[in-house]
Amino acid sequence: MDSASLIWTALLFAGLVQGVFVSTVLLANRGEARRPGLLMAILTLVLTLMIGEELVDTAGLYARWPHALLSTFSLPLAIGPLLYLYALRINDPDRRWRAKDLSHFIPLILTTVVLVPFYRLAGSDKLEVLDRELGRTIDFLVAFKGTHVLAYQVVAFLVCGQKLGSAACAARVHFVWFRRMLAATFVPVVLIHILYFFPTLAPSVFSESDRFGSLVVAGVIYSFAFAAIKRPFFLISSIAPATESAEAGVPKPPKYRNSPLEGPEKQALLDALLGHMKRERPYRDPEIGLDDVAAALSVSPHALSQVINELVGVNFYAFMNDYRIEAVKRMMADPAHRHRKLLALAFDAGFNSKTSFNRVFRERTGMTPSQCREELELESPVVLPASASRF
Repeated sequence: MDSASLIWTALLFAGLVQGVFVSTVLLANRGEARRPGLLMAILTLVLTLMIGEELVDTAGLYARWPHALLSTFSLPLAIGPLLYLYALRINDPDRRWRAKDLSHFIPLILTTVVLVPFYRLAGSDKLEVLDRELGRTIDFLVAFKGTHVLAYQVVAFLVCGQKLGSAACAARVHFVWFRRMLAATFVPVVLIHILYFFPTLAPSVFSESDRFGSLVVAGVIYSFAFAAIKRPFFLISSIAPATESAEAGVPKPPKYRNSPLEGPEKQALLDALLGHMKRERPYRDPEIGLDDVAAALSVSPHALSQVINELVGVNFYAFMNDYRIEAVKRMMADPAHRHRKLLALAFDAGFNSKTSFNRVFRERTGMTPSQCREELELESPVVLPASASRF
């Protein structure tokens, strides 16, 4: 094996290992995070298998493993549908699988059926049949695969743009990252298919479109790994606004079983609390306590604690911190505050230390304050989510 092939083999093997690792991590997700993570895991596995076949070719192993020839030829036809379905999922985390979703994989199935006679051949006959009988068919299918992937990339890009302006901060980062990934890979995908038909247009090191394509695929896998480490994108669906009311009819916790408060009284107290929070903004006082807010509303601290726990689903301090986070996010999005340090915004919102601010912000949004600010400043003006209107 010459030095160039050795380098390519090492690069592809590294991409293969990384792909197996990323797909395993995504498959390990549980709960709501599992649904979007499963789509990304399947996409990563598809890309990893494609790298695997190119690794066999680059390492000169087709003679030993002839059945690997064209073994992943149809798989690129799964990439577009997976990107599109993933875009739908992050646009609507509650979306369920539908029977018509399978229709997007019909080209993959048909192409595989066309190649079944080739797959059934003896290994020693495959290279000869490929050159003699399948040449034009393969060329047509390569062109179709390229058009297919590019079309789905465009559609997925547009789908993710539908809610970009109104997305919550954490979801917005997810949309922006996914759209950037789609845009960044568009040109390389075009080049891969141009090089397939016109290999002399590129330097010799990139003249083989399959090797260049595998390098692009490996880069995409590494971007998945980097994004998952830097920002917990695939847990976004499990991040729910802490200030959403709990379902009615939830049994009272043991410590509230003897409370006289019932549904209408609790809802009236919650409405009064939300109005007080909007008008007076008591969360801006870092020393504010349950007793202080209860006194302002002329209710007992026990009753106020019960309403926050049962109808909002968090304790008093988490409730206050959610308002503080939303206040910080509003200031981040306001051009008048963009020259100010994050810590100054945090203190204005009612946080009393940098440590608690960073910890609470990441726990409640899934990202660091600086990451959120970076994404909020990408486009201006920023429209805050409707759920923040109460703050």
